[in-house]
Amino acid sequence: MGEKIIKAKDFMTKYVFSIPPDVTVHELVKLFVTHPVSAVPVVGDDNELLGIVSEGDLLYKKVKPKGTGCRKAQPACRNYYTA
Repeated sequence: MGEKIIKAKDFMTKYVFSIPPDVTVHELVKLFVTHPVSAVPVVGDDNELLGIVSEGDLLYKKVKPKGTGCRKAQPACRNYYTA
């Protein structure tokens, strides 16, 4: 018998909501905690897709936090610096 081919439609979210570009990081965190999604489309006034924000984007944003004492040479700190 043939092997079942799994497609993107088998995993996709069918009921999508979007956010405007001025949503704060705090609001994004609340959204990810309260809804079973891992990414949200960001749309402009005319519903044009501007981008997508994921949980990973928030976790691995390459911004140096204040007061960490991280130096660029330290491997554990490399994700905190812009490329």
